[in-house]
Amino acid sequence: MNKKIILLSSLCTAMFFTGCQKKSVESEQTASVASEQKPEQTPVIQSKTIPVKLPQQVYCEADECTEYEVSTVETNVPWINDYFEKRIRKDIPLAFKRSTREQPASSPESTNSNTYVVDYLSQNNNLATFILASSTYSAGAAHGMYHREYVVFNLTTHKRVMVSDLYKPEDQPKVLEALYLANQNWLQEHGIEQGKLEPTDNFFYSSKGVVFVYPLYELGSYAEGMTELTLPYNMAQGLIKSDYLPH
Repeated sequence: MNKKIILLSSLCTAMFFTGCQKKSVESEQTASVASEQKPEQTPVIQSKTIPVKLPQQVYCEADECTEYEVSTVETNVPWINDYFEKRIRKDIPLAFKRSTREQPASSPESTNSNTYVVDYLSQNNNLATFILASSTYSAGAAHGMYHREYVVFNLTTHKRVMVSDLYKPEDQPKVLEALYLANQNWLQEHGIEQGKLEPTDNFFYSSKGVVFVYPLYELGSYAEGMTELTLPYNMAQGLIKSDYLPH
């Protein structure tokens, strides 16, 4: 009789510990899955503009020399830093090469200039905007040329947001119509009729709406600079995807 009691007691004890072990393993697995499914926290952008160290400030070719001035951003988001480092090297590769020719002593007045600066603009939740400002001047020209490209990142997907992401392809005519109506006076003053406004791939977010930016000379004169047409947020509702409207 005592042997049966001892045997039953041993079996119960084994089952108890086995059950505890099973629950412990299940708890660990559940915690692991919960940890994996936890959404990534959107970082708050911290950024400063720093000069880029170049092999030499002036690069000379067979018939001309160009002086480069380059700056980029240093942020707390490594993949953004990598994006601009690769982008700069792709856009102005000669700035990162060492010239085999020396700058002539009389060349300062006949030297071209090329300035390339990346700067941080703003953040709206998971949308962060940077400015890529470039300017060039050819020696002897009446004036230089410049361009501002706005680079918007989705901090959740780690991807750049393009204009084609903002709205469905079939909604483009409606977006352009709304953009025209919101800027009708200026566009009519410049002889641009409704239905003739073309899309642009350059945009940023302001406090008033989505700002679509056009290059020099495309809609206005050089003196007027790059044209900025704002689509107010109240008009953008239902046209621009909600994921790409600041909250």
